[in-house]
Amino acid sequence: MPRKRTINMDDLTQRVLNGEGPPSFRIKVDRRLILTSVPMHARHCMVANAIREQIPNSYSVHVSGDFCRFNIGDDRLVTGVRLSYPMPAIALVNIEQYDDEMERHVECTVKPFQFNLDGRQPESTISFVKKNKSRVMRPTIVPEERDEQSETVEQVASEYVGQVVMAASKASDEAVSSDETVSSDDSEPSEMDETPIRCKYRRYKGLVAMKTRRRKGAPRP
Repeated sequence: MPRKRTINMDDLTQRVLNGEGPPSFRIKVDRRLILTSVPMHARHCMVANAIREQIPNSYSVHVSGDFCRFNIGDDRLVTGVRLSYPMPAIALVNIEQYDDEMERHVECTVKPFQFNLDGRQPESTISFVKKNKSRVMRPTIVPEERDEQSETVEQVASEYVGQVVMAASKASDEAVSSDETVSSDDSEPSEMDETPIRCKYRRYKGLVAMKTRRRKGAPRP
């Protein structure tokens, strides 16, 4: 496996600030990268996998017919620099050959090769990565570890609350049952309870009789 090249982020930053071109890289594509590549895929072809494997801190690798672009920096914070190189002819020919053979379901005949990403070419550019809020990965919130003592306290508290609730519900049921008993005992009215009702009825009956006599012109009793 080819060894990774060390990257100095301060050097890349100074290149952007000074308007210089990107650095040059030597990329090697072996048989393993060729056979594990995905045909017709701009991010997982043999060239993209080789760049991602041999250039440290590289992400968002995209290989097209004309250019090869990738970022170097922190993938989680989407920071760093964006490098763009013209696609070497040998890499483009091998990718097209591999895609054609995979489409025809024949044996792969692509041999290992090497190519240069030349930063001295005028088409090669370097710039700062533009942050996209939708691509920024949020930190994962890890739940706090709970010890046995806290779990025991919470368990005792929950059991106590359950007992209190059960006692309150039992007391309310007893109160309702006692009210029903009292109401059933009072269902048979006594003479004292009927007295006000009879008095009201007699008074009402007397008022009706008086109004009837007035209508007929009869004298008051």
